[in-house]
Amino acid sequence: MMDNERSEKMLELREELLAVEMERAHGARYYSIDEVTAMMQNAIKETGTQDE
Repeated sequence: MMDNERSEKMLELREELLAVEMERAHGARYYSIDEVTAMMQNAIKETGTQDE
């Protein structure tokens, strides 16, 4: 039973990875962790300190 569950999880992961690769092949834009961090910090700066 554990082997069947593991096989199912591996197939699901494979499907997800294939979908990501298809998106990349069609020009989808992906961001690094550093890029996302910088974008979030900029968004926070743009909102200012309105809550204070």
